[in-house]
Amino acid sequence: MVLGIVVPKWAMTALTTEMDNWRLAFEQERAAHQVTREQLIAAQASVDTANEQGRAMVQLLEKLGHRPQTTGSA
Repeated sequence: MVLGIVVPKWAMTALTTEMDNWRLAFEQERAAHQVTREQLIAAQASVDTANEQGRAMVQLLEKLGHRPQTTGSA
């Protein structure tokens, strides 16, 4: 105890419990971030699909003789 090498059991138990709590919090945070990343990937895929569908619709309408509308005033 004099050199700080030996610690009481209650102190070691408290430190171990605190370490386990921090590890659990870290793992939960990492899992939450993984879910967020997966949702962002799925959302990006939906956006890409919608953009491609929009481009295809514009091309189809142009081939049918419709002009694209312009917005704003010039």
